Amino acid sequence: MNCPCCGASITPVRLLVDLNSNTVAYGDEKVVCVVPPIIEVLHALNDRAPRVVRYAELNYAIWGSSREPDGWMACIRVYISGARRIVERFGGRIDLVERRGYRLVMPMSAA
Repeated sequence: MNCPCCGASITPVRLLVDLNSNTVAYGDEKVVCVVPPIIEVLHALNDRAPRVVRYAELNYAIWGSSREPDGWMACIRVYISGARRIVERFGGRIDLVERRGYRLVMPMSAA
């Protein structure tokens, strides 16, 4: 990927999401004991970054099936809110893409 301004090569900086220990790291900073639904959301967003993760994909990442439990959209919004707090500590953000899903945006670094 190249910088649109100067053409220099840049690579996206990604989170390190560990589903086994429920930790998220970025550079030298680490967040420990992230609750399972939020870690699943972060994992799904990080895997697809910077592409949009659709609502159905988040549903599957959290509940492991395509069934939609009662109130699932409200639950996803709550989990996204928790994920946003974590991502913002690292200088990133989670954008809502209307009627499609969410996208993780992390700072870029020069390669």
